[in-house]
Amino acid sequence: MRAFGDVVYALPGAALRIGLLLLTLAQCYVCLLALARRRRPAYTAFTLLHLLGAFVLLLLMLDGTYDPGHLPERTVLPAAVARVYAQPWALYAALEAVSAAATALCYVSDARFVKCRPSPDSVKEALDDLPVGVCFMAEDGTAAMANLRMNEWCHLLTGLPLVNGTAFLRAIEKAGERGGGNTLLRFPDGTALQFDETEVTVDGKRYRQLTATDLTEQYRVTARLEENNAKLRDITVRMKAYSVELTDLVMDREKLNARVTLHDEVGHVLLRAKHYFDHPEEADAAALYELLLRTNEFLLHAADESPEREDPLTGAVQLAKGIGVTVTCEGPAPENGALRGLIGQAVRECAMNAVKHADGDRLLVSFTPSAYGLTVTLSANGRPAASDVVPTGGLKSLNAAVLAAGGTMRTETEGEFTVVLTLPG
Repeated sequence: MRAFGDVVYALPGAALRIGLLLLTLAQCYVCLLALARRRRPAYTAFTLLHLLGAFVLLLLMLDGTYDPGHLPERTVLPAAVARVYAQPWALYAALEAVSAAATALCYVSDARFVKCRPSPDSVKEALDDLPVGVCFMAEDGTAAMANLRMNEWCHLLTGLPLVNGTAFLRAIEKAGERGGGNTLLRFPDGTALQFDETEVTVDGKRYRQLTATDLTEQYRVTARLEENNAKLRDITVRMKAYSVELTDLVMDREKLNARVTLHDEVGHVLLRAKHYFDHPEEADAAALYELLLRTNEFLLHAADESPEREDPLTGAVQLAKGIGVTVTCEGPAPENGALRGLIGQAVRECAMNAVKHADGDRLLVSFTPSAYGLTVTLSANGRPAASDVVPTGGLKSLNAAVLAAGGTMRTETEGEFTVVLTLPG
């Protein structure tokens, strides 16, 4: 096979020199990347040795190119150049192919290294994609780094970009609710944010890390659950009230059935009497007389027993007891049936509200005579009301009934929830 010196001016020789030059430049770029990215010492040493070998070989190839016939006079290292020119040119082609493969592998390794090792730009992009807000502040309060979400919330709260972290923290503390080591901030549009502050140390420098978590959906779900629980409590109280009244309803139904049966029996007796008068020869007069006597005695006895109407106040107290509320009355209760009906309605409503909204189990009813008439105060224990109660539902119906009777009603939320009725005497 021909030596490299024989083809130095031919196409193979020119191609080998140009290819080695390009490989040297590529390997130089690979070395710079390894140094800039602080790769492992073994990898960096390999790239440097590869570059040095390619550069030396390229220098020897170019040293005797201009006059290969007089190498000892024209080259710096005549013996080394002579050995290079004496080797087969295919050997250098194979070496360049191996060098190109090694350079390509270095490129692939560098790409994997960049993908696995985050850069400042990739870290910033990752922070911007986070669903939470993140901000790092220096000791003097300057915002060193913040993602897009934190900048958005800072602009929503203060109307300014996030530059001064201290001012941002003051705005959060002023508008938020502190508790549990964090601050809860609610916006008018329903957005709820939880801010947490911690300290981190990077390269010996201390930074304050502020994290904002969006809890809007959690609060919406919680509010929906509380609403459903309130409806469930209302249904439970109503079911208990219905169960208390169920016994009376069953008894009334049984009484109605008994009256219907009695009506049928009396009708049969009257028909037998009519048949006796129409056909006296076909009926037993003694048996008919005995049947009429017993029927009249039963009807006269039932007529002497006057039906007792249930007292509305007593029924309301029994209903409250059935749903778990103990009612205590203080003072003389009125004898007027209409007033007792209003008071019974008030007792029923206050007992049901105590169970549904305050988890109460006691109701105090005080009767106080006044110049206007009678003042009835109903106080239920349990959780205090968060704000003034606007009468709705049962309380609204009670207020309308009291106004129709010529009285007034007001509610008090300080301490125990209280309903005060002023009724005419």
